[in-house]
Amino acid sequence: MDKILFDLDGEWTLSYMSDREYASLKRKPQCEADLPPTEKLSVKVPGIFGEDLYLNGKTGDPYYSLNILDLQNYEDTHLFYYRRFPAVTGKKIFLRFEGIDTFAAVFINGSFVATTDNMLIPFELYVPNSALKEDNEIFIHIVPASVVSRLRPTPANSASLEYLADMLYIRRAPSLCGWDIMPRIPTGGIWRSAYIVSKTDDAIADAFIYTVKAVDNGDSLLYLRYTLNIANGGWKDYSIRAEGECEDSRFYAENRIYGVCGSLKIHVPRSKLWYPKNYGKPSLYDVKITLCKNGEPVDEYKTRAGIRTVRLDRTSTTDKDGNGEFRFVINGKKIFYLGTNWVPLDAFHCNDIKRLDRAFELLLDSGCNGVRCWGGNVYESDRFFDLCDEYGIMVWQDFAMACGVYPQEQDFYEMISVEVRATVKRLRNHASIVLWAGDNECDYSYMYGSGVTLDPNGNVITRRVIPEILNAEDFSRPYLPSSPYIDKEGFESGGGDGCGALSEDHIWGPRDYYKGKYYKSTVCHFASEIGYHGCPSPSSLSKFISEENLYHWYDEKILQNEGRYTSNAEWRVHGASPEISENAPFAYRTALMVNQIKTLFGGVPEDLTDFTFASQISQAEAMKFFIERFRLSKWRRTGIIWWNLIDGWPQISDAVVDYYYGKKLAYHYIRRAQQPVCFMFDEPEECEGKTCVRLCGVNDLQKDADCEYRVYRIGVLSPDAPEDFGKIKIANGVITLKNNESVTAAYVDFTDHAFYLIEWEYGGETYRNTYLCGDPVISLEKYKKALDITGMNDFSE
Repeated sequence: MDKILFDLDGEWTLSYMSDREYASLKRKPQCEADLPPTEKLSVKVPGIFGEDLYLNGKTGDPYYSLNILDLQNYEDTHLFYYRRFPAVTGKKIFLRFEGIDTFAAVFINGSFVATTDNMLIPFELYVPNSALKEDNEIFIHIVPASVVSRLRPTPANSASLEYLADMLYIRRAPSLCGWDIMPRIPTGGIWRSAYIVSKTDDAIADAFIYTVKAVDNGDSLLYLRYTLNIANGGWKDYSIRAEGECEDSRFYAENRIYGVCGSLKIHVPRSKLWYPKNYGKPSLYDVKITLCKNGEPVDEYKTRAGIRTVRLDRTSTTDKDGNGEFRFVINGKKIFYLGTNWVPLDAFHCNDIKRLDRAFELLLDSGCNGVRCWGGNVYESDRFFDLCDEYGIMVWQDFAMACGVYPQEQDFYEMISVEVRATVKRLRNHASIVLWAGDNECDYSYMYGSGVTLDPNGNVITRRVIPEILNAEDFSRPYLPSSPYIDKEGFESGGGDGCGALSEDHIWGPRDYYKGKYYKSTVCHFASEIGYHGCPSPSSLSKFISEENLYHWYDEKILQNEGRYTSNAEWRVHGASPEISENAPFAYRTALMVNQIKTLFGGVPEDLTDFTFASQISQAEAMKFFIERFRLSKWRRTGIIWWNLIDGWPQISDAVVDYYYGKKLAYHYIRRAQQPVCFMFDEPEECEGKTCVRLCGVNDLQKDADCEYRVYRIGVLSPDAPEDFGKIKIANGVITLKNNESVTAAYVDFTDHAFYLIEWEYGGETYRNTYLCGDPVISLEKYKKALDITGMNDFSE
């Protein structure tokens, strides 16, 4: 394993200048002494320039009011990071950067070392011993991505979201350009840790452990594929050894080597398998791989490995009768995927790791057994994947391309090849990763992004370049070229967007009433995106919206002159629009949320607390409906990955937890709807000449569940209904819910606009859920009263 000689995290000095100033320099800086008189900041690595400006008092809090827009003044800024480090000694010395954003030239003591050109992958840069002294300076020049992008025009068939246009050829997290969930962050930095490391002559360069056969408590078969660095000596002097342990199961295998690359067959008796949450124990082996010379260890590699197989049963399309499939199968068990989209944890990615543990706690508490690592993000940290392995959280991993037709040129193919290979080799030993996906919605972009309909199957990146690398480097898990994936059959059927015929789809549509025609007409088996807006509570809003704009979220002038709601500039920017124009691409989002409130309650409250409460009810009922619709129709539907768990900056969004960890009502509703053993209502239907609603019991566990349930009507919530609230029992019963199935428990008489409470006992514990019957309009005041009666009003001001 590499030995860390010096940790480069901590205090650095940062100087910066505009591109115009840099171009005027006769001597381009390669060390601190070369710099002209310029601004100097004391900064920390990991860090990002945009946040460093604020921490040094050069800008206001970028997350408050309109301050985030000020960072766009620094889009053409050159950054110069430098610090000193003491003498280091080692056989082969490298600089290791876990993440630099993005185009960096690295110098040691004024001598050029190497460059970086990709924010998303680590870099190891060789440093000759001759370049080092007793006291050393490291100097890093980061060229602004916007300057580099001017040298990289894209072909005419390229397409993207408006703010991504200049970055299609730049390998940064796409959302940094400005997205409907993230602000535009044009600045760079050393955003992950950096080290000076040494390597030995004889070393394990790479190790890939994959499952050939998985037998629970039986004899499983693994293979180790290794790559070695061997300086000299005959092959007969070397051997490779693999040993592992999980509870009472152990394995050991050893063989001499006959080349720098080879394979080792590993038999595992009494093997413990890795299963996702709700489906078994996520067993992990502590594994040590050792390279020996003449019987003595010269290098070792330690990891944790899970024994599991994964398969995706998929057809391209489906129909209203459910013909088709999109289903994960792990260790021979069919899996219902209950997950959330994992998006940036912070707009300044240097803070991702600081927010990870708390966000992951929310993920586990919400009842998810999977995530989708969205393609607009960075590739998550090793710790994230370690946690997913440990807790049985399945990972659907997009490669970092989103909502665009990326350049169909050899230069780009080579760039993405380097990134994909590095990412796959870093992550492929994680049992939690059950799918690689080529991108996010780029197939959509082919069909809808350029004014003409292009066939996404002409995308060489996801149809040839990526699968060729996966065939070579990771054949142990399925691959989906895009999400949603529109293959030839899907293209001929007309694509997706919810009401198409794709077996897996993103369900967004008009974002109108959550039980409207669009949402009820979707036929896909698997929804990998679906969400609904919810406003943060006033206590969170006040942390990023100025007091004068907090209680007047709408633009009063436009409302008076044109009779329509339009958010004021602060709400718009935190909506998240990278500009204040009311006609900007993402400026619609707050108005969209208002219309959702208006649809459900027949009007828009003027009081801010009532406004946010109404919005959170709308979101909570919508998210609950989406999840329950998929769960109660198990196995006609096989998974839902809702959008999304937590905000990556202060905003008004689809997230169910705001940036300050404030839980919206939707979080609590989702948590109840995702209980492994859960009762929920379907929508009204005709039964024996009257209207009734079907009560379903869903069991995601691998054992039958004996339950006793009760249903209560709390009240009728239509505005003109008489005040009649209480806790009236209308149904009860005892039922055994079969493992891993959804069954009908009872039929209950329909009462329009009624609010129901469901209670059930299982395993000595009492669980609860709610149901709002019928369509709008309902009374906000009555809804609050009904929720208070149940004791489940978790709204926080």
